[in-house]
Amino acid sequence: MKWKACRLQGNVSLAERAAMKLFELERNNPGNYVMLSNIYANAGMWEGVKRVRELMKDRGIKREAGCSWIQIKNKVHTFVAGGGFEFRNSADFKNVWKDLMDAMEEVGYILETSAVLHDVNEETKAMWACGYSERVALKFALVHTAAGIPIRIIKNLRICADCHS
Repeated sequence: MKWKACRLQGNVSLAERAAMKLFELERNNPGNYVMLSNIYANAGMWEGVKRVRELMKDRGIKREAGCSWIQIKNKVHTFVAGGGFEFRNSADFKNVWKDLMDAMEEVGYILETSAVLHDVNEETKAMWACGYSERVALKFALVHTAAGIPIRIIKNLRICADCHS
């Protein structure tokens, strides 16, 4: 719970103290490292992000990739963040995505890129946000299901604020 409070309040010093204790208790838990890295990124402390990532590498700790699953008919389809390039290059995908983005923008939607915790420009953040596994799963489902069919996406990690909205 302290992690969430540190992240929401931007309390980097408390997050660092909590992290040091958690690194002692759960040395191999990637979630603790990722959370500290995310808190640094939210604060724009890119050197801190780099140090945490190097620490993870030195300790052989790997974070879990963001995955989403959907079932269409009797088949489960798996999507990984940044994956699905073959599908994304199809004309169906491009048309569905353009129509969806146009409709969302028409009702006031603005892409939220704050969940992209990398030191890159806004255009790159927007491109990466559109490659999140849950977005790719949604686009795939829209192309491969009929109107009115419920779409249920299952995630292994938390959903970002933009995908949630």
